[in-house]
Amino acid sequence: MSSSMHEPSDFFLAAPILLGETPEDTCPYLAQQRATLAFYKIILPSGRDFDSALENGFRRHGSLFYQPVCAACRECVPIRVGVADFAPSKSQRRLLRRHTSSYEVRIVEPKPQDEHVELFNKHAKMVSSSAQAFSSGDYGEFLVDSDVETRLLEYRFSAGGENSGRLIGVSFLDLGEKAVSSCYFFWDPEFGDMSPGTFSALWEIDWCRQRGYRYYYLGYWIRDCQSMSYKSRFQPHERRDWSSGQWVREPSEEGRTS
Repeated sequence: MSSSMHEPSDFFLAAPILLGETPEDTCPYLAQQRATLAFYKIILPSGRDFDSALENGFRRHGSLFYQPVCAACRECVPIRVGVADFAPSKSQRRLLRRHTSSYEVRIVEPKPQDEHVELFNKHAKMVSSSAQAFSSGDYGEFLVDSDVETRLLEYRFSAGGENSGRLIGVSFLDLGEKAVSSCYFFWDPEFGDMSPGTFSALWEIDWCRQRGYRYYYLGYWIRDCQSMSYKSRFQPHERRDWSSGQWVREPSEEGRTS
C-alpha cells in the first residue's frame, strides 16, 4: 500500500455545524460493535464545496450530512474510484457482457414515487427483517430532499417476457464539480443473480467517465462486512485514512482473475 498522490484541496470547506449524535446502538454491519453517527449541516454554495465534503469523508442523508463517530471502531472507511484509472476485472467484464442487454437505465426526476418506495421497503426487509417500512414522506426526507445536484437512475429489466420494464434497482447520484457520489442504491432481491449493485456501479463509473468527472465515491467500505466486499473489487481505488485525513491508493492486482 503506497501513499496517495492526490493533492490537498486549494479551498476550504465551510465549517460543518454539528447538529447532534445518534444514541449508541448495535452496528448494522458489524454485530460485535456499537455504532454512533454524527449529523451536520453544511453550507454548499457550489459543486466544488460538495467535492470537499466528500473528500473529507462526509455522506449525505437528505439535506444533512453524517459521519460515523463510533467510540471503539473506525472500520467505516470512505472509498472512491479514480474514473480515468479504473479498469474492470475479468469477472466485471463478464458481468457486463452477460447482463448489459438485460438492463435499461433511465434518468428520471428525483421525487418520491410509489413504485420506488415499495422497492425500497422490499430491499430493506431483505437487509433486516426488523426494518420498519418507510412512508413516502420518510423516503423523501431520507433521499429526495437534497441541497446538492442529484440524479435518480432507474434500472429496469429490458428483455422481453412478463418482467419487461420491471424495476430492478434505483440509484441516487449526488454531483459535485469533479466528483460523483453514489448516495444510495437499492434493488429487488428477486434479481440478485443479475448482480445489480456491481452492474450499477460499473454503469455509473462509465457515465462519470463520459462526463469528465474525476472521482466516483462508493460510500463507506467495511473490511469484515460481506455486503460491502464488492466495493473493494473496483480497482484501482483509494481509501481515506481517518487518522491522517489522506487518501491512500490501492493498486490493481496484476493478473487477477476475478
